[in-house]
Amino acid sequence: MEGVCRDWLRLDYADHQLTISIRPSTKAVLDTLALMARKPAWRIIDELVWKQIERLPAEDRRALELVARRVEGNQPGLKSTARQG
Repeated sequence: MEGVCRDWLRLDYADHQLTISIRPSTKAVLDTLALMARKPAWRIIDELVWKQIERLPAEDRRALELVARRVEGNQPGLKSTARQG
């Protein structure tokens, strides 16, 4: 995970939910992945989001971090835990 700090953004999951629409076939694949991995579907999605972030150029990752830090001031439960150095 070179160049990616996953700790710069933490969500308090008790206060944040996301509702999305996906194709039934995608939902079936997600459910199967969750069963095979013995993880909840939300964790599979979380891991996939971070893998997508890892693929971004470093400049885009920095921009994403800056936006997330600005949003955190307006969102209860959103906490930045950036590593220093």
